[in-house]
Amino acid sequence: MNNIWPNDADGDILRKLLSNGFDFTEKYKIDFCIDFNNWPQPDGVKSVLYEYFTNLKVFEHEKYMLGVIHDYLTYDLVIKVQGEVTNLISNYGGACDSWGVLH
Repeated sequence: MNNIWPNDADGDILRKLLSNGFDFTEKYKIDFCIDFNNWPQPDGVKSVLYEYFTNLKVFEHEKYMLGVIHDYLTYDLVIKVQGEVTNLISNYGGACDSWGVLH
């Protein structure tokens, strides 16, 4: 399983999780970090993100948002979510290119 992920940042994180005993057969809450070029975030962006994520957290002091999904952690899921969210918010000066999971 260790060699199935590409040699990029996301694959590296998945390999590290695997080496630490992460159970990929369970569903987890996966946090996707959403950053913007300017803060506060532009008007209308929250409603766009609420349509994508069932749980959205706004961290005003740190100037970012977290979109949370509950699913199986896979490389394809990570790439898909980051790409789709970035496409949704790129007109607002936003991007999603990092994620995390607690186990």
